[in-house]
Amino acid sequence: MSRELVLVVDHNDQPIKAKLRKDISDTDIIRVSTLWVENGEGDVLLQQRSLTKKLGTGQWQGAVAGTVESHETYLDNIIEEASEEIGLTNFTPIEVCKRYTDNPDGKFNRMIMFYKTTCNKPIDYFTLEVGEAEQLKWVNKVELFEDVQAHPEKYVSSARLWKELY
Repeated sequence: MSRELVLVVDHNDQPIKAKLRKDISDTDIIRVSTLWVENGEGDVLLQQRSLTKKLGTGQWQGAVAGTVESHETYLDNIIEEASEEIGLTNFTPIEVCKRYTDNPDGKFNRMIMFYKTTCNKPIDYFTLEVGEAEQLKWVNKVELFEDVQAHPEKYVSSARLWKELY
C-alpha cells in the first residue's frame, strides 16, 4: 500500500490539497514530470510502460515519467525518477514547458512538466526498474512522430504533444 502524499492541483497548478496516492480520484489533477532523451543520431529513448500499470498499460512514453510527491519539486522528481527508472544520472534536465493535459475520457488529467536532455549511451547502459517498464528502445524521431499520428493508441495520451514540444 502506497503511503506517498501527492498534491492535487487546479488547472493553474495551484495546490488544493495533499492526498495519499491510493486516494487520488480519476477527476483529480496531479503533478507529473517527464523526460525526453535524445541522442546525437536523431533518435529518442522510449520506455514501454509495465503491463501491470493501472494507467497506460503497455503504452510507450518518453524515457522517464513520474508522479511528483507533495515534498518534491518537478525538478527533484525528474532527477530521482531518471535514476530509479532507467539508471540515468549526472545529466542536466532542460525545462521545455509545463502543460495541463487532459485525456479524451476526461479522467486522469495531469499537470505535466516536460524536460529534455541529450544522452549518447547505448541501450545496454540503462537499467530498468522492475514493475515500472517492460523495455526501452531508441527510435528515430521522425519515424516516431509519424507512428504517433498513425497509431496513437500505442502511446500515452501526452504523446500527441511531442511533435510540437520536441
